[in-house]
Amino acid sequence: MDTIGQIHNTARHWHRYGQFVGVGREDSPNYISSSMPLLLPVAKAEAISGQWALDCAQQIGTDVVTEYLKKMTTGM
Repeated sequence: MDTIGQIHNTARHWHRYGQFVGVGREDSPNYISSSMPLLLPVAKAEAISGQWALDCAQQIGTDVVTEYLKKMTTGM
């Protein structure tokens, strides 16, 4: 599995168990379903907490998470 897949799976797991910031009503800009984690731009929606990024970085690698968050923020 590639690293982006690992991040998605980690986010999906945390969301499912209520540990994911941004869980809410479907019409909310911060809503993230378990089937589409991290598809919102991070800077705009602020859907990912600093703790999530830290935990994910420890599991997968800081460089990978940083690069992924940059891509999500810029839409590239």
